[in-house]
Parts: sequence; C-alpha cells; structure tokens
Amino acid sequence: MSIISPFNGLHSDLKANFADYCGWSLPSDYGDSAAESLQLYEHSAAFDLSAFGRISLGGTDAPALLVALLASGKAQLDDGKWIWGIVCDSDGRLVDIVRVGQAGSAFLILTSPGARHHILAQAREIARQSSFADARINDQTEKTGMLGIYGPQAIAAFDHIVPLNAAQMEPQSVKMLSLFMMSITLIRGSWLGLDGIEIFGGATACKLAAGAIEKYHKREHITPAGMECLEIAATEASLPLVITGQKLPQQLGPASYGLASWLDSAKCKSVKDSGRVLVGIQSDGKAHTHKDLKVQYDGLEIGWTDRIVWSQRFGKTVGLAMVDSEMCDLAEEVQIIGDGVEMGAEIVPLPFDKTIASGIYEN
Repeated sequence: MSIISPFNGLHSDLKANFADYCGWSLPSDYGDSAAESLQLYEHSAAFDLSAFGRISLGGTDAPALLVALLASGKAQLDDGKWIWGIVCDSDGRLVDIVRVGQAGSAFLILTSPGARHHILAQAREIARQSSFADARINDQTEKTGMLGIYGPQAIAAFDHIVPLNAAQMEPQSVKMLSLFMMSITLIRGSWLGLDGIEIFGGATACKLAAGAIEKYHKREHITPAGMECLEIAATEASLPLVITGQKLPQQLGPASYGLASWLDSAKCKSVKDSGRVLVGIQSDGKAHTHKDLKVQYDGLEIGWTDRIVWSQRFGKTVGLAMVDSEMCDLAEEVQIIGDGVEMGAEIVPLPFDKTIASGIYEN
C-alpha cells in the first residue's frame, strides 16, 4: 500500500491525478504538466517533496559519522548551510547524490526517494563498525512532510503567505525554528538549478502550509505541480537523480557520472571503469515521457537511458543516458528504442543549459 503524504488533502482539493512514486501516493500532475513546467520557470511551482528522504544525525559522534558516510570531500559544511554530496557503497559504487545540511549540532541528509533505505542502512552499519556509540540516526521521512516552492518568484510568494522572512536567508542556508509552537526546518535552495524554499515539519505544520497555499496560490502565482513536472525539470537541470522507483545502474562508480572530482580518494574505493559515461541525448521529435530505453547506433546497443521527456523550455525531447565511452562524442544520429517509441537523437555534453543546471555542475 502506498504511503499517503501529509499534503494529500490539498492535492485532492486541487484535483490532482495521483500515481505511485517510490511507494508514495503523490500527484503526477494537476491536469496540465506542460503548464506546470512553464510556471516553474516564469513564476513559481509548489512540489510535494515528502518522498525525498530526510535522515537526521545527532550526538557527539554525528560529525565523524557524516564524514565516513560521504564519499565527497570538496565542500566544507558550515553551521546554517547545506552542500551537495555523494554517497558510495563499500565497493565504491554510486548510491546517491544527496544534500547535507547543518543546524547547530544537528545534521540533515536529504536523499532521493529511491535511495533512502540504502543510505539509512549504510549509516547504521558505519556507526556499528566504527563504534560510534553517541550517534543518533533518525529517519524522519514518514514522520514529517516536505514542501518545496521553486522558481524565480518563489521566495517573494512564500513570504507573502507565511511570516518567516525567507528573503533574509542566504542561498544554500538551513534554519530550524518554531512557528506557532511547531518545530519546522526551512531550506533556501532546491534540487534543481533554481532558487526556492523548502519547508518540512510534522503533520500540523504541513496542514498549516497546505492551507496557506490553497488559499493564496492563485494570488501569488504559485502553481501546484506534480512529480511529472519535477522529473522533467530534473532532466532539464541535468541531474542524474532518479525520482521514481527506477534504479541507478548500481555497477557504476561516480566517475561514470562525471563526479570523479568530487571523490575523497583517501576514503573512497575506486570502481573499475565500466566503459560507460553520462551524456545528454536530445531529439527534435516530440515525445511523451518514456522510460527504460536503449540507445542504439547502426543497429548496436551503445547505451541506456532511464527516461526521455518532452522539454517545453528547450523545445526538444531530452534525456540523460549512459553510453559507451568511445561513443560519447559521436556526431552521427543514434536511435532511442523502447516500448512504444523509436526515434532519432543526438548525443550532447552536459549540462544542457548552465543557467538551470543543478548544483553538482558548480563544483
């Protein structure tokens, strides 16, 4: 049975079309995902992020546990800030791209929906093996809800409906506070290459936020958006993050994703080169979202993509694909083949557009 989001009532009131995403019942769209995508870039869009993992670390051993868990070593985490990071398994294979925040002595790990249980188990195993007796690991995901408002007008719109003054927060900042005697966490930023504000807390806080959005979303040009819009935006941001239940190719290491420079070589085991690397694929042909596709050249399979999407922003069909390394600079047409789709495409470097690329391309 799917997990029900704390914002389920809001979604129903706004006539959402529901689907299962990594075991959660969430809006796929509100009737027009293309319109939702348009408003995301022109004004702001509100997403239910409750399926994204929220794992908190506390105790005196929490900093050491976090260092051991992260395979990345490029950015320094400061109090009140969040950074991008990567988590690898014990064999050096990529598990997830995460966001990690600190507020006082508490740490928060935001994971993609499909990787939460893996990262939680890995953190607990590291704590056990390293005898981190004072490391408190708490999975808050199903105890809380999380809402994101993304887009160029997101901060202004949020401040007009919730008295929290998000405009005073710096980009990539984290703040824990109390609102009407409720503990909530505010995060300035997004999973995408866009500004935004994220808020999470318990059920009562979720209902309060949902009520404000339902009442004022038209006045403030906040468009309710579903997971289909978020999937398209993540692809446009060139973020190799799987939102639905599809899995990352677990046999691949961070280097295959272009993340080799992120690795702390002193603590991350290298993975034998798989021979495949992450690239962009695009086509002038218009196609609906299709998943689990082969990339072929001259009748031979040279790669795989978990999905292709129609990007209204680019006016193209785009996707992120793992292709054979000797083919990543191929200038000739390739074929995208899957259930119900066969179309020509070209291989292009990532990111598609630096102005909306996710933060992993800034390091």
